[in-house]
Amino acid sequence: MRLNDSNLEFSISDIVRHFRSPYSAWATWANLQQPGTVYVENDMIQHSSLLKRSEENEADAKRFLINRFDKVKTISNPLNSLEESKKLMQEKVDVIVQPTLKRDQFTGRADFIILNKDVNMYEVMDAKLAKQVKPEFLLQVCGYTWMLEKFNEGIPESGYFFLGDERSESFKINEYYRFFIDLKDEFLDTVENYSLDVHPKPRKWEVFEEFNDAAEIFWKENSSLELIADVSSRQIQVLEKEGVNSIIEVPEVTEKSFPKLATESLDKIKRQASAQLQSTDDKTHIELLNGDESIHFLHKLLPDESKGDVYFDLEGFPFYDFRKSDTLEYLYGAAYKDEKGDLIFKGDLWAEDEFEEKIIFSKFINWMQERISKYPDLKIYHYAHYEITSLRNSAKKHALYEDIVEDWIVTGRFVDLYTVVRKCFLIGKDSYSLKRVEEVAGFKRELDLKSGFDSIFYFERYLDSRDPKIKEEILTYNKDDCFATEVVCNWLRNFKKVYP
Repeated sequence: MRLNDSNLEFSISDIVRHFRSPYSAWATWANLQQPGTVYVENDMIQHSSLLKRSEENEADAKRFLINRFDKVKTISNPLNSLEESKKLMQEKVDVIVQPTLKRDQFTGRADFIILNKDVNMYEVMDAKLAKQVKPEFLLQVCGYTWMLEKFNEGIPESGYFFLGDERSESFKINEYYRFFIDLKDEFLDTVENYSLDVHPKPRKWEVFEEFNDAAEIFWKENSSLELIADVSSRQIQVLEKEGVNSIIEVPEVTEKSFPKLATESLDKIKRQASAQLQSTDDKTHIELLNGDESIHFLHKLLPDESKGDVYFDLEGFPFYDFRKSDTLEYLYGAAYKDEKGDLIFKGDLWAEDEFEEKIIFSKFINWMQERISKYPDLKIYHYAHYEITSLRNSAKKHALYEDIVEDWIVTGRFVDLYTVVRKCFLIGKDSYSLKRVEEVAGFKRELDLKSGFDSIFYFERYLDSRDPKIKEEILTYNKDDCFATEVVCNWLRNFKKVYP
């Protein structure tokens, strides 16, 4: 979406954005009309970690087509791309790479259009990093097909995708085309009635992209139901259908009003909302989840401190090789207490490629085995399931230490603090993530998370620049996670004294 001499011009991506999030489509328009109306996460726009991978996938798709067609032409002059695209289409070139298409208010650049000589029509192929076709992909290809309709003098039978695992997939245009046309018309009607004063409500199930923070700001300012920790999209819809539109109203609802919500689910939502409403910036409401049962789980799941305990946090990069489903586990962070009782961060297990990844995995296992020999009762504390899942995957990937990793898991060497929290406590926060629970436990980070730090994004930047300052920030972020895990662990242990 852009303004050209006060006139709005669109792309097919604007329709897709409206489909995924009416709020973010409006926000895009609002910032064109009055810059700064809606807060934007600029880093996400300027430094997308997927951009380079997308370009690589498009290059692979081009090679795929070159091997199958005689004439494959790429637009040579971006300043005259529309006219050049028309000329190549009139010449019936087999494949045109990145042609510019225009119809009505819409201008766009398709990845590829391919001439089907049997019907004398151009068909659209889009290159996508994903390994499965998504609804928005279908809309994108239908959109470019619509833009080609006048030239083609009709609608071709098929559209195509070149996916991230190098597969080519087709689909029947007519199965989705009517939906696209209706969505396009709805989008244009909606834009016609946009206002800076009134806008669509951001919903939990939408994809906001760079407007994610703006949506969260709106929810907080309006006490939206989306603020309730773990509330599902369906539960929000059921509550709103019965006239409940704010977290403030939730604790007062009665079971009879919500026959479509199970009693247990409604009670859980009410208790969570009440806990959050009772919380302030200075004090968070905490209560046992299920009385004596929670006390039982607290003592069963959380061991007392043992000499040699390790607080473990992994950092992974899922986009290192987009052809594979593997994640590059590039940092094995750990914290432990030295002989003086001071918490030490071990941040030397760092990898920048798969060869180094195998080395640091092996070093971590051996380091842990040495500690276990010295401290047989030690536990490895972590928060949520990622660490265990990753170690299992790495052992299989590298064909190393599978028996050792499995032995650690089976014998209870790992302690998942997230499981302890969820089985034992109701906490008045909008999330049960480590970043929220550590606040309740009193942990203060060295790296300010308000800066929008994202380890995946930062590691991508590091690979591009090899800037040691970026590496240091990632290490600091990981150290904070490890130290926070230790603080949360001790905070939970204190409850064992409160509830003996």
